[in-house]
Amino acid sequence: MTNLVRFTKFFPGVDPGFSGSLSRFAQTVVIRLRLPPGTYVIHGRVSISNTDPDWQTASAMITASDGAEIIDEVFFAMLGTDHPGRPSCMIVSLQGVLHIPQDRGREIIDIRCATHKGWADSSRLIAIQVGSLIEASL
Repeated sequence: MTNLVRFTKFFPGVDPGFSGSLSRFAQTVVIRLRLPPGTYVIHGRVSISNTDPDWQTASAMITASDGAEIIDEVFFAMLGTDHPGRPSCMIVSLQGVLHIPQDRGREIIDIRCATHKGWADSSRLIAIQVGSLIEASL
């Protein structure tokens, strides 16, 4: 059994061309997806830009349960806009797995980003429902 759910809208009721401002390291939701109970492989992507002259740290994560359950997260640093010819933008890929029990009902997953002064856009969130998962360890 494989069902593909693909969501490319940034916020409900907002034009799909919307880009979001990031400030003061506040976790900002840039895309959401509501899923029914089941087991999912999740893939996400977001572009984060530094709009400050100085370098700064940033983060991106996929979460469930309104941010309480972190599925995947990445922390990184970006050069500032005072470095001409060098990128002050990162394209971040995220992935993970999530099992939503029947008794839990529908679940909302999202991508959240944070940085001091920046911009997030080009986000995607894809969930592929699978019958089961086998996790390997070394």
